[in-house]
Amino acid sequence: MKALVVAHPDDEIIWFTPQIFDIIVIAFLARHDKPYASYCRQQAIAAHPLKEKIILLKIEESGYWKDKNRVSQLTLSKKILFDSLFHLKEKFSFAEIFTHNSQGEYGHDDHILVNEAVTTVFSKAKIFCPIELNDSDHLPDAILVKNDLDFYFKVKELYVKNRAWTWKSDYIPPDNLYYSLHQSMSFNNDNC
Repeated sequence: MKALVVAHPDDEIIWFTPQIFDIIVIAFLARHDKPYASYCRQQAIAAHPLKEKIILLKIEESGYWKDKNRVSQLTLSKKILFDSLFHLKEKFSFAEIFTHNSQGEYGHDDHILVNEAVTTVFSKAKIFCPIELNDSDHLPDAILVKNDLDFYFKVKELYVKNRAWTWKSDYIPPDNLYYSLHQSMSFNNDNC
């Protein structure tokens, strides 16, 4: 079984091509700084064309990425995330998991936390993370996934309509997405 584990609703289309996965796990739902976020995100997921594949863990974001004083909230979110993933591990057998990279793509603490949790809990699975790959770069274990931009725009519109889009409004992902095998499986690579 092939799974995608992401931090937030909309991450599944920003960093990945979600149609290729059997299960899509989304960790965080509510935000302390935006009381309506949980409702808006749930509305978007209810209309999502892949809603039957989506598992919402419904963890509240710690807010640590915006306020480094929220350490106790980060600790609680981390505990709930690890517990939730251990529960999923008991329920499903994942051969491959795609998740955020260890740098959180652009330094997002929630993405970094999800990477840490996934790579710890599912350490025996093949874990792939997004990488930036220029035409001149070559990583022997990098894989390419063709992006479905029509699907991206369709789902992005659902998020925008439901006030749940959190990324740059003018963002267009690349035609090709690249992923690298996590370092515990591939010792020559620290990109994941």
